[in-house]
Amino acid sequence: MKRSIRTAIATALASLCLCASAGATIVTFEIPGAWLVLPVAINANGAVTGQYNDSNGSHGFLWQPDGTVVTFDVPGAVNTIPVGINAGGEITGWCDGQQVHSGFVRAADGSFTTFSVPDGDITVPQRTNKNGWIVGYYYRSSRSKRPHAFLRDPSGRTKEFYVPGGHGAIASVINKSQTVAGEVLLGNGDTRLGFIRKVDGIARMFGDPQFSYDVVGINDTGTIAGSFWGSQSEGFVRTSDGVITTFTAPNGPKQTYPAAMNNAGTIVGTFTDSSNVVHGFLRKAGGTFTSFDPQNSVFTWVTAITNKGTIAGTYTDKDGVIFGFTGTP
Repeated sequence: MKRSIRTAIATALASLCLCASAGATIVTFEIPGAWLVLPVAINANGAVTGQYNDSNGSHGFLWQPDGTVVTFDVPGAVNTIPVGINAGGEITGWCDGQQVHSGFVRAADGSFTTFSVPDGDITVPQRTNKNGWIVGYYYRSSRSKRPHAFLRDPSGRTKEFYVPGGHGAIASVINKSQTVAGEVLLGNGDTRLGFIRKVDGIARMFGDPQFSYDVVGINDTGTIAGSFWGSQSEGFVRTSDGVITTFTAPNGPKQTYPAAMNNAGTIVGTFTDSSNVVHGFLRKAGGTFTSFDPQNSVFTWVTAITNKGTIAGTYTDKDGVIFGFTGTP
């Protein structure tokens, strides 16, 4: 039987040396009984949140810098999926169960608040900023294929917004000034461009309609990062003046998937090389690209980064064991 809050001490393996940097220090952790451990966000204090999956479904976890892992479920939920954590330790995510699909906020004391956008059957938060503003999307009906973007303020008020020219929108990321970025659907939804919505409420699309875009980060300067794909996935950076720079991992990669970006413009993510081996990466604002694999990893995915450069992610070793990790490369 699941409990709403569970506490476990992780198996912590400290000071692992990374292939990319001899001076790196990485801490890894497991969650007993989990067949997937997926960190998704890290805050300025080094606390990491994410999801893990076991035979009972998907659950949330909070890894704390002292090595403790707290696992949790929204009361009554079948699946609990965290998506972000702010500086105060509040965790944002979504949950489902008993035909209810709603957002949640887990306070630092472990208490939960669930919420749904008014008139929405399905509410899916995507990210939170340091001040507790949340962005995401919702559907008015479980049968609808048109997502609607929303912005929720720290008091709990939600507001839907539109992107002119689009057939629906997904608000993916938000920075400290409440500038929002995400994807806008065109036509039947097979093509997605990026959009940026500033605090004045004006939203504008960007991108090339022959590709589809996935926005994963916006920093406090208004720089946006993400991926776009046609025959393969590549990364992009869009600066606040609208200039877009595209990039791929070096040496002929098959796919490049950015996952997050910090205020310095460093992007982290994963790429698949020409031998179908999956690596993590860090790309600095100037374009310097570093492959990144924890020791013994055969699959690495870097998913989050702080402004100080601490990262988090997941990797699989040669025996098929999946670990979460965090540290400084």
